[in-house]
Amino acid sequence: VAIFSDFQTHQVRFALKKDKVVLSAVNRDISGEAHEEIAATFKGKDMDLGYNSTYLAEILKQFDTEEVIFKLSEPLVAGLVFPENQKKEEEQFCLIMPLKLDA
Repeated sequence: VAIFSDFQTHQVRFALKKDKVVLSAVNRDISGEAHEEIAATFKGKDMDLGYNSTYLAEILKQFDTEEVIFKLSEPLVAGLVFPENQKKEEEQFCLIMPLKLDA
């Protein structure tokens, strides 16, 4: 969905639900939008967050795993991203700052 994100903010919306994450992006300049659902496990109340897709892609490139764990508390508070499987002798994680969502 990142290719349809805004050219300046690269914002992608994450709608967190109990059993899935719905990714969406809208680019008003080109009248384009995209939606994608990904199976996920989420504990907590449904939440909508926005992230810069470029920064998120850079974080995901750092992990040698197919699945990641996001630790989040509030939509406008920084979150932590961990690889699902880590070597015993190291702890790898990245901090990701959310973007304020457009209405």
